[in-house]
Amino acid sequence: MNIARIIDTLALSDQRGKNFVTPVPDLFVKPSVLICRSQSKRGVFRGMHYQTNNLEQQKLIWVSKGSIVDFVLNLETLKIDWFLLTTLVDRKLFVPKG
Repeated sequence: MNIARIIDTLALSDQRGKNFVTPVPDLFVKPSVLICRSQSKRGVFRGMHYQTNNLEQQKLIWVSKGSIVDFVLNLETLKIDWFLLTTLVDRKLFVPKG
């Protein structure tokens, strides 16, 4: 059964900018999905995300305005990769679980 409904977004603000978190309930997709969007001021360094076994997440990262440099650190190999994402080239970065 298809059900149209409003899903609330939680908005958080600080001196770096804003974060918007929208949970998509299991009713729509399995497993549940969390959509996070951030809006940062120029020169802001945002989050490092450590994933443990029971809280692993896949991430799809893209830029809707401007550009970002995203760093991914593999804790098993200690290898750091970096990616430049910009609206000039419509590309997305997929980071697998783990």
